[in-house]
Amino acid sequence: MGTTLPFPPKEMNFVGDGDFDAVGREFVRYFTEFAGLKPHHRVLDVGCGIGRMARPLASFLDRCGSYEGFDIVRVGIDWCRQNITPLCPNVRFRMADVFNPGYNPTGAFDAGEYVFPYKSQSFDFVFLTSVFTHMLPAGVENYLREIARVLKSAGRA
Repeated sequence: MGTTLPFPPKEMNFVGDGDFDAVGREFVRYFTEFAGLKPHHRVLDVGCGIGRMARPLASFLDRCGSYEGFDIVRVGIDWCRQNITPLCPNVRFRMADVFNPGYNPTGAFDAGEYVFPYKSQSFDFVFLTSVFTHMLPAGVENYLREIARVLKSAGRA
């Protein structure tokens, strides 16, 4: 896409270690080289945080490709909506009001019952980087079912 996207303020980088940009670029390299991600794919990032993966994917995806990310931390989603989506309209973010004692203690939904806000078979590629380390088994099982539901039949996760 050619657009230079801003970095989030350092105080917002509360999840994940390593260089923000380098880690994102490295994951996208894995996605393309080992998982077959293509520029025209429709991508879902489960637990997108503050856009670590959205930044390099916005540059990788072409006009036909798109990125959807959701997370349970409102401040991160709000920052991404204000600073990334206006520059890249095919890169969108949603707040998932899922309860988590550390990240969203007032969340309305239990992870074990949350339904992803997307139609079935909507995505060519679905990924998450560290979401399951913050969830109980029932939530993990539900998210796996939801990933299978939103993933196209020939899609990759």
